[in-house]
Amino acid sequence: MSKIHFTLRASLVALIGLLVLSSTVASAVSHQTAPEESADVQSPTGWGDDGRWEVGIEYVNWYPSPTGDLWNTDDDALSLYDVLGGGGWYRNFAYGNGSAWEEDWKVSWRGGTEHVYVDTVDLAYFSGHGGWGWDSYYGRWLVGPVFGDGGRNHDDPYLVPGDAHRAYGDGDLEWVAFSACQTLNDTSRPYWANAMNGLHLLLGFNTNMLDVNQGYHFGWRIRWGWTIPQAWFGATDVTHPQYGAMARILANELCHYYYDRWGSVCADSYDWDWWYADHWAGSQPALNVDPAGLNYQMPIFHVIAVAPSEADLYRLAATFNFSPNTPAILDESNFYRITEGTLDLTVDSQGLYYFIDREQLWSAPTGTLTLNVPAHPLAPQDARQIADTFLTNNNLLPADAAFYEVVSDTLSAVTIQEVPSATINAWGVTQIHTDVQETISKTVTTVQQVIYSRHIVYTPTTGSPVTFSVQGPGARLKVYVSNEEQVIGAMGGWRTVDDGGVLETVQIITPAQMLHLYQQLGNQLNLAPTPYLAEAVTVTHSTVGYYEQPMGVEQSLLTPVYILDLDMRGSAGDSLHSIAYVPAAPPMMNPLAAITSYTETTPLVFLGDTLNLVAADATQPLSSLGYGDDLNFSLGQPPYTYTWRLGATGEVIGVGRIITHQLTFGDYVNLGRNYDVPLPVILEVTDGAGHTSRNARFFYFAETLTVSKVYLPLVLRH
Repeated sequence: MSKIHFTLRASLVALIGLLVLSSTVASAVSHQTAPEESADVQSPTGWGDDGRWEVGIEYVNWYPSPTGDLWNTDDDALSLYDVLGGGGWYRNFAYGNGSAWEEDWKVSWRGGTEHVYVDTVDLAYFSGHGGWGWDSYYGRWLVGPVFGDGGRNHDDPYLVPGDAHRAYGDGDLEWVAFSACQTLNDTSRPYWANAMNGLHLLLGFNTNMLDVNQGYHFGWRIRWGWTIPQAWFGATDVTHPQYGAMARILANELCHYYYDRWGSVCADSYDWDWWYADHWAGSQPALNVDPAGLNYQMPIFHVIAVAPSEADLYRLAATFNFSPNTPAILDESNFYRITEGTLDLTVDSQGLYYFIDREQLWSAPTGTLTLNVPAHPLAPQDARQIADTFLTNNNLLPADAAFYEVVSDTLSAVTIQEVPSATINAWGVTQIHTDVQETISKTVTTVQQVIYSRHIVYTPTTGSPVTFSVQGPGARLKVYVSNEEQVIGAMGGWRTVDDGGVLETVQIITPAQMLHLYQQLGNQLNLAPTPYLAEAVTVTHSTVGYYEQPMGVEQSLLTPVYILDLDMRGSAGDSLHSIAYVPAAPPMMNPLAAITSYTETTPLVFLGDTLNLVAADATQPLSSLGYGDDLNFSLGQPPYTYTWRLGATGEVIGVGRIITHQLTFGDYVNLGRNYDVPLPVILEVTDGAGHTSRNARFFYFAETLTVSKVYLPLVLRH
């Protein structure tokens, strides 16, 4: 959460003209809004398909126990918001945490206001946890976005498909994106399809995703003219290192999947046939390495930082059939961009690249509106041979690359219909529900991905060579091969490292110490947390390897990490697999951020109270702070700085390990859209290496305050 960006808005009320009212509100009163409008966020406008492009976003960082907080969801959503806003989109609303309401996404006949909020923009984006919730309309457990304190009060935590039954798209809405785990899994997929009523595309994941900045890469690809599916799948490629990750898109019509982009969309559709596309973005599971055999010492692989020259860019572009000397432009995204016709090549400052032929990868030539089964589908072994030859002939196959597998992206044609169903509740009463029956009529392979892993061999001064896996989105090499045997996409160029001579090593902790540490600090240490609503998380296996950051992130060395296999159990009794990447050496870990004052769950406070805020001393070994005798080390590197913020506004209220803050009327007013949510106080601890951890404490105002509110006039549909 490198930036804290919270905005306030006034609510729409059925009044003509500007009214100033004085109302008495308490913490439990629902649907009151902040008294003033932020300059950066407007109330919803542009209702209906009005010829202008609008985006609205909501995100949740903080969740009640026992779920884990997510520290990147604000960056995820707000990066998309800012990138599109910088490209000419209207930024209609940005609601975070206590102001992110489940009812904004819910159809009116179930108590929601989606027609006032999400259906007044072209793109609505949610970033937060995904999880199983009981869907009373369909009479079953289904997965959807999970809201924090704001959602729990307006109206409930779980947005499930029945809450949006046939609701999305009858206003302005073209595209919905859920940056959350499993929202479009195989069980929930047809029910979410039944939410589409003029909506073109619904974007999400069949599997877990990670707490990463998906929105930044998604937004830039939209601005670059990629179709919406290309932007979603391409962003997933460059952000997700996890084994088995699958992004999924539901499309109302094939035209929407092939051609929808900023500035050009197909017509709305209101029928019962639809499509879904699956894109695998995973990588090979890590090789097993016993750290005891290394005497708990891992070599350090420094990155040889050489920015690509103009000649390098031309040479790489020629590999992908660009005309000679097609200009490379360093644009606002800080990527080098080379474009010609439908060919698009992106390169970062350390040489990582991404190539796409936008007419062929996750698309089709203009005028193609049928899904044809290839007469001779490309066999996986043939795809591999084409990829091997392409990489070898063009000097793009590094010596430390190892072939892993060939996987298929697929596109399926589906019809759905509603049918009555009956369930018997716990009291033996039969309840009638609506169910959805799904029929898949056709599934075709649209492209073959040939995937390679990065393995680094280390030979210690004594002992046998050891082969380490390099994980992370930067350690990705893949080639997209079409059924016509053409290379239509590729990503690679992982960072060159100094792996010769005698390498320096770093002391790492033991697996037992790592297990104990992760059980206590969890996602505060994880380089890529999983935003899934889990009741319990168990580490089932660990190994050591290295983590390489995504393209666009400067990295001076490959990070030695413990790679932890996780068993995550959800509220519906489900179990799923995930992975955590935790730096193996304490100096490379994020520093400890822990608020040691106000240990009760949610302290009650009054206006004028003074908060005495104390942070744990990050210089001290964890063992001396009560985390366990075996954790006899501190995290991160000195010096440490402590910054305190109000989570609702991002306002800095103090610097230092111990501060005081007197609660003001402004703190109360700026809670957000309502006052029945807690006041979050955020501690940020940054170490000498620039690594930051955060911890939150929440306070409830126990009193009733009188607030003067400014209401906007009613905005009518066109």
